[in-house]
Amino acid sequence: MKKLLFLALIFGACAPQMELTKSPSFNKYPTVEPYEAFALLPDSNLLQNKVYLGDIIIRDAGFTVDCDFETVVQLAAEKSRKLGGNCFVLTKHRKPGLSSSCHQIRGKVYHIDNAAQFEKTILWHPNRPLIIENFRGPTENRPFQAATAYQIHSKVKEYTLGGKTTISVETRFACDDSYFKKSENDAELLQHEQLHFDIAEIYSRKFRKAISEQATNYNLYRAKYEILMAEVRKELMLKQDEYDAEVYKDPSLQAKWNAWVKTELAQLADFASTDIVLGANRE
Repeated sequence: MKKLLFLALIFGACAPQMELTKSPSFNKYPTVEPYEAFALLPDSNLLQNKVYLGDIIIRDAGFTVDCDFETVVQLAAEKSRKLGGNCFVLTKHRKPGLSSSCHQIRGKVYHIDNAAQFEKTILWHPNRPLIIENFRGPTENRPFQAATAYQIHSKVKEYTLGGKTTISVETRFACDDSYFKKSENDAELLQHEQLHFDIAEIYSRKFRKAISEQATNYNLYRAKYEILMAEVRKELMLKQDEYDAEVYKDPSLQAKWNAWVKTELAQLADFASTDIVLGANRE
């Protein structure tokens, strides 16, 4: 029942330009929340019962810096969700070259019936508990009954020179790196793995809190990021190991850990939002 940890930092600046063409069906579905199932696909061959909602084009706006591939795809996904789409199919990708240093993409937005089966990551949210089907990693020759892989992913979401900065810190479950060996104790095992994910969210909130209190502007954030993340990473891994060691030895202690997690999440409720807004840089 071990867990894995991936940490990411992305700095950015000016956002690229987005163009949207809507179909008559674009307002047929409600907004898809960030924690709800969403599929990013290279083609539409596997899609069934798809409803086309529109096209999205993302181009270099000129002097664009925040335009790596992950960022532009996430921009397309965010816009797709607002249209009621739970799937974005990438139809064209122009890599950086002599004319532009940006990734530029085009794709189609759909609402589909089977978005969950294509998910790669799941954003932590109290309304989205894990299910066994979320664990998609191979189980052959794996040493434990289950493993939960997660990411604490941080990114500069919005940056204005001389103005405020928005930092995003997300806790994500990595579907393809997590595995689950079914047995007669599936319910108990799933609860145990859910708590590993919940503990990761606790320390994401601690990281957001540390940023809010110690890195009050963009310059301080860049200067202190590595130190703050190293502290949180160390505390998180120690807590995960403590959790496993206690419950492996005495499964009845699972209830104690369930209560601890619930209390910690409540105490850090002020930092439940994935976004932190920092003040303007001081000269």
